[in-house]
Amino acid sequence: MKKVLLACMTILQIICSACSDTNTELMPETTSNIEISNDSATEAATEATEIEESTKDNSAWKEAYSAYINGMTYSSGKEKYDLIDFDNNGIPELIFESGIDSGGGSLSGFADGSINTVSISSGGNSYWKNYVCSLSGRQGMYTTKIVEVNNGRLKCVFEGKQSAQSWDFDLNDPYDFTYSYRLDEVSNYLNISYDDYSKTISGLYDSKNDNKINCQYDRSTIINAIINY
Repeated sequence: MKKVLLACMTILQIICSACSDTNTELMPETTSNIEISNDSATEAATEATEIEESTKDNSAWKEAYSAYINGMTYSSGKEKYDLIDFDNNGIPELIFESGIDSGGGSLSGFADGSINTVSISSGGNSYWKNYVCSLSGRQGMYTTKIVEVNNGRLKCVFEGKQSAQSWDFDLNDPYDFTYSYRLDEVSNYLNISYDDYSKTISGLYDSKNDNKINCQYDRSTIINAIINY
């Protein structure tokens, strides 16, 4: 009888020990679930903040572009506009073309809460990746400007001049011209050979795979295009 009683007590101790171990193992799992819940709340709050900031930015560039256009005094009756997001940051750049060669045009970007603008030609513009190439000129004097667009900031990375050496020049003969360039819009121009001129341009811009800019909006439709973008 004593042996049976001892055996029962031993089995009871084993069962109690097993239950204690099981409870200990379950505790970390409960704590882990609490941590996951806290992380989810943090992520949700962060996402809400990002959406709010994005909405503010979206409203800011639209208001700035609209004010910029409404403040323009130039009017030829031929002016055109377009919106293209060259740098894929969610905010498009604004292209303006006057419609006549002498009127030129402008490229504007939105960064740090304000507009920055560079001059471009009217009708001779194209783009490749986040670079805009602007060609202009007539009667023996031609220019090439390449602008880099980076998060709404515009930077002229090349500006070149091609000048005829005589009045009876052949436009298809590159050696009938002299060449000069600068890598911004403020430095002095430096003379350069045609071969080096071409290499410098091709090193920055792929004209074989670029896209022509064909402005699709006029003064009466560009504001709605901005609002609905």
